[in-house]
Amino acid sequence: MQKTKKRAVSVLLSVLLLTALLTAIPMTVFAAGTEYYIGGTDPGGVDWYVDLDALMLDISGSFTDGDSVTLLGDISFSDCLYVDVDVTIDLNSFDLTIDGVSSVDYALDLDTSSELQVYGPGTFNINGAGADDGAVRVGSAGKLVVSDAVMEIEGGSVFGLLVLNTGIAEIDGEGEINISDSFTGVRAMRGSARVSSVSATGTGSRGVHADNGSFVTADSVTVTGTDAYGIVANVGSEVNAGSVAVSGQGSFGVEAQDGSKVSVGSIIASGAVSIGISAQNTDTVVDVSGNVRSEGSAVVAFDEAKVTVGGFAESTNLVSSSGAVYCNDAFVEVKGNVTAKGSPDFTGVLCDGGEVRIGGSVISDDFGVVAFGGGGEVTVDGAITVPSGGTYIEIFGIEKSKSQNTKPTTKAGYFTYTENNDNIIGTVWVKAPASSGSSSSSTSEVPKTGDSTNMVSWGVALALSVMGIVSLPIAKKKMSK
Repeated sequence: MQKTKKRAVSVLLSVLLLTALLTAIPMTVFAAGTEYYIGGTDPGGVDWYVDLDALMLDISGSFTDGDSVTLLGDISFSDCLYVDVDVTIDLNSFDLTIDGVSSVDYALDLDTSSELQVYGPGTFNINGAGADDGAVRVGSAGKLVVSDAVMEIEGGSVFGLLVLNTGIAEIDGEGEINISDSFTGVRAMRGSARVSSVSATGTGSRGVHADNGSFVTADSVTVTGTDAYGIVANVGSEVNAGSVAVSGQGSFGVEAQDGSKVSVGSIIASGAVSIGISAQNTDTVVDVSGNVRSEGSAVVAFDEAKVTVGGFAESTNLVSSSGAVYCNDAFVEVKGNVTAKGSPDFTGVLCDGGEVRIGGSVISDDFGVVAFGGGGEVTVDGAITVPSGGTYIEIFGIEKSKSQNTKPTTKAGYFTYTENNDNIIGTVWVKAPASSGSSSSSTSEVPKTGDSTNMVSWGVALALSVMGIVSLPIAKKKMSK
């Protein structure tokens, strides 16, 4: 009898504890509204409408808090679907298509503090090509949730998806949000978005643009256009993407600044003078787990930014006065090889202050490593490879062959190459072969002809060159190759 009482008390306490926990957990429960059914055949006994036009006409275009809409067939609607309360749409294995028209700003517009939950299976198509500003807007403190459904956002003269002031757009379960053919795929202004794929097109277009502490996650970002950007992150924002691919002259894979953080799986930037990564300002961090491949510079880092590339960094068509990796008072680490190809007078690694670490080798068809202006430190754990007539290392305009290393070394296991220019130190360390001591000489490369000038002024010059403001030569020398 005593055991039975104890068991009963235990069960009661468990029930009370569970009740308390459930009470403490916040849950999204909409107020009781009206259940509407649209499309297909009238099942009888319900509030049924032949299409969304008929429903919106009957309710004067305004839902009541807690309303729900269930599809009984495929539905098309040409106007703005405006939501200013909490509404649920059950696609019920059908497709709902909203086509924006010129008289509305957005095809789907969620006003302040409203919430739209879309359930699948089924597809929710939003076409913003005809609307004035874009396809979808999520207003301040609004929320869009796509659960086990596919949302296809297409078009948008300005925005595919705009999320404002603590607004949220996200997928749940097996849901997808795919954005295509817009000028700016995702624009987050103090908002957050979690989407599947993003594509944008047009001169100056942007796949993802996040600022003022926004948070955006995308599986893939693809952008085409002159001066286009895959990802732009400003003012303490955070963007995560599986892959970024941009195509167009002067395009950027990632531009991050003002303390923002960007994490990407891989970057491909194609087009003349395209840039893989541009990062600047204190606390700005760009982390690429895989490779960065571009026609122009693969990595450009300024002003105490930090960039890490887990794979290789490759520049396939560098112009004069540029480098595959450029560091100006920042930190850059490439764990694989750095490869530089292009026109004359380009460099594998350019360091104008700060620190560069290369886990693999530097392979360049012209200059290998150059330290200038603010000097800085470059560490190469592999080898530096340049062709006959190329420059192995240059520090403050002084060219150094492989054998012209400083003795004794200042880093055990490495050959040291260093110069002092008015108390500004430039140093390059290259891993010594296991069979040789770091203080010994090694075979030099084939001698070349020509001369070079001091490149102290490159810092500002290259910054302007990268931004497309000026075009400057990297060094004044005549090569015989």
